[in-house]
Amino acid sequence: MANYSTGWVSYGNMWSFRVVVSEKSQDVTNNKTTITCQMQMKYILSQGNTMNVDGTYYMTINGTQYSYTYTPAPCWCENGTILPIFSKTLTVTHNSDGTKTIPVVMQASMIGQGNFSAVTRNVTLTPIPRASSFSLNVSSATIGSTQITVNISRASSSFTHKVYYSCGSNHNWQANSGNESATSVSWTPSINDCNHYPNSTSGTATIKVDTYNGSTWIGTASKTLTMNVPSSVVPSISSVSVT
Repeated sequence: MANYSTGWVSYGNMWSFRVVVSEKSQDVTNNKTTITCQMQMKYILSQGNTMNVDGTYYMTINGTQYSYTYTPAPCWCENGTILPIFSKTLTVTHNSDGTKTIPVVMQASMIGQGNFSAVTRNVTLTPIPRASSFSLNVSSATIGSTQITVNISRASSSFTHKVYYSCGSNHNWQANSGNESATSVSWTPSINDCNHYPNSTSGTATIKVDTYNGSTWIGTASKTLTMNVPSSVVPSISSVSVT
């Protein structure tokens, strides 16, 4: 898992502050990441000194503020000394596309040294894989002769898929039953599918790909294509006699 930092923000001529965000775990199924946020301060003067850093420190993570009253004994600080102030572990829900950027606000009130005004920085977490996308080899097909191929681009190698082919109003068929781990699925529509377009020489079919993580549904994607009835089964009138 990754670590991110807000970057150091200077406070006066002695201190800088930052928040380090550490990803602990991702819950792919529920689209969440557990993170630990640690507020740190760094002594930036060139000469060493014994410092008293008592005060109240604040972090606002993803809209929720956390505070901590820090009362350590005075400590010897040299240029570059980093003091961990406090940390907070929480779980963040990502956006529906799996991305997430969280605002981090740093603030402090140090006894004898005044207030460190609120400063906001954004931290972007590692995206969580969501529903797979797919492409079709054709935009239209002739029933009984054109092969349809679904090529799946999955966001995680652990994802499996169910590919459904629907035509007409009452036909929904899983095209990859028993082979849900495949990323390429092909079939040729049966000539019997013409029965689903009884009053037209063409119609619309829908291809749907459902993405699963184990047995848990992650999301779905769908596309449509035109289905053409072959001329060999389209009725024609060779002659008409009217009396």
